Amino acid sequence: GGYGRGELFPRSDVDLLVLAAEPEQHARRDALACFFALLWDIGLEASHAVRSPEQCTQAAADPTVLTALLESRPLIADIADRSALAAAIAPEKVWPARDYFLAKAEEQRQRHERFDDTSDNLEPNLKDGPGCLRDLHTLGWMALRSFGARELDALVGLGHVGADEAAALEREQEALGRLRFGLHLVAGRHEERLRFDYQKTLAARLGYADDDRNLGVEQMMQVFYRAAAIVRRVNDRLLQRFEEHFDGTATPEPLDARFELRRGYLAARDPDWPHGDAAQVFELFATWASRRDARGLHSQTARALAEALDVVPGYAAASPALRERFM
Repeated sequence: GGYGRGELFPRSDVDLLVLAAEPEQHARRDALACFFALLWDIGLEASHAVRSPEQCTQAAADPTVLTALLESRPLIADIADRSALAAAIAPEKVWPARDYFLAKAEEQRQRHERFDDTSDNLEPNLKDGPGCLRDLHTLGWMALRSFGARELDALVGLGHVGADEAAALEREQEALGRLRFGLHLVAGRHEERLRFDYQKTLAARLGYADDDRNLGVEQMMQVFYRAAAIVRRVNDRLLQRFEEHFDGTATPEPLDARFELRRGYLAARDPDWPHGDAAQVFELFATWASRRDARGLHSQTARALAEALDVVPGYAAASPALRERFM
């Protein structure tokens, strides 16, 4: 979990694995029980497991357990221990990369449904809500299982993530992490929901002050909503790219001279789209609105759209034809 990632929050628990053959487990049972009791006595919430490599393979049939083992880090372990654990949870033994991707994608879909598939909740869950930290963790787990990549930079090098997308994810992860860290301190317990009771206190603690335009708490919530929206957009793009990595891009279905469907996603046929032309941006949205069967925007077109937003002029500066097209 977060302890394995080196990303522990103030009130989060600590997940520990003791890796040992079964005879050793029995021989050290009393000592281990004393050790874990001491951790609780000093106020550290420790969730522990004592397993052999073979038992790790069996437990990893549950994708949640596999996920925890994937991002583990050694505290006291030699190379042989680490190799044994890696071999125990290798894709050849449990959860091949594509199966794991599909399971985690479905898990994310169900989690989003619990929050009505929106980030715009007045009391958002900073960990599990759509566009929040769990979405970022999920992308990391998929990358780790699929490519062995622990860092975004590695995915940039492989061409799965753009440098701008990686920078956006890192920036918003820091923003969301800061909110969650502060929430744990303000609540004084393991709290993930940013309730009204905590919002004003947290905003003050994080340095947001009322000004002539916005209350401090509104400024803080704007930071959250912006971060969650960006994470959701980039998350959607990366899920598409993982899907195409495993299943291929499929045969495009041409719609007209400019656009096509790729695996059900609306895409510009020209890789250089939109050529700095705001009218083509509006044409994309008009086509999207007419295609109820489209799953969304293709990741490449979505990224091109984001990079082209500055070509769309203000309404007053636009030509009459462009204004009409917008309306």
